[in-house]
Amino acid sequence: MEYKVIEIMNSTEIIINYGLSDGASPGDKLRIIDRGESVIDSDTMEDLGTIDIIKATVEVAIPYEKFSICRKYRISNVDLLNPLSKFVFESKVPQELNVNSTQITNREIPEGSPISKGDLAMLLD
Repeated sequence: MEYKVIEIMNSTEIIINYGLSDGASPGDKLRIIDRGESVIDSDTMEDLGTIDIIKATVEVAIPYEKFSICRKYRISNVDLLNPLSKFVFESKVPQELNVNSTQITNREIPEGSPISKGDLAMLLD
């Protein structure tokens, strides 16, 4: 199901037209996107979907009947036994795959523009 950004309250909170009547609960995650280019299976010519521009992943903070206030959170792992724990964060670094270099397409993942009213919001499972 697709929803949309209906208001930008401030730099940390947006309102999405996904509410309790849609099944919204605190902690639900939504991805704010712009539709991207189609990906076509070259063998079957089937359209497999689009490479969407992901602007942000937000979480329902406060659900109301027909909308929710959503926020983006940064999650970090903190070592509570370490006195310098506030400086310890988890990070992920992509690793190279063993791929056939003659089949590399060099398709770029598009970068997103700022979140705007009317942007699509997709509920994540």
